Amino acid sequence: MGIDKGIKTKGYFLAFIIPLLSLIFGALAGHIVGKHLSIPSLEVMAGFITLLLVSFFSFRRLKILDSSSSMAIKSVISDNRFSGSIESDEMRRYSEYFV
Repeated sequence: MGIDKGIKTKGYFLAFIIPLLSLIFGALAGHIVGKHLSIPSLEVMAGFITLLLVSFFSFRRLKILDSSSSMAIKSVISDNRFSGSIESDEMRRYSEYFV
C-alpha cells in the first residue's frame, strides 16, 4: 500500500518545509526590525510566533489533505508462508459443474 507521490510530497512540504521556512524568515525579520528599534532578542519572539501561526494553518491544511486522499494498493508482497492458491466459493461451484 502506498500514498500517491504527489500527495506525499505535498504532505512533507506542509509538515516540515513550510514551518521551518517560517521560523527562519520570522527570525530574520525579527532580527532586522529589532536592530532598527533597538529591541534585543526580538528575533527569538518573532521566529517563534511565526512558527506557531504558520504551523497552525499548515497543519489544518495537512488535515484537509489527509481527509481528501486515500491509500491505494500498489503491489502485493508474498511472505512465502503460503504457497498454494485460495479458491473462492464461486470458483468451487464453477469447477463442480464443468469438471
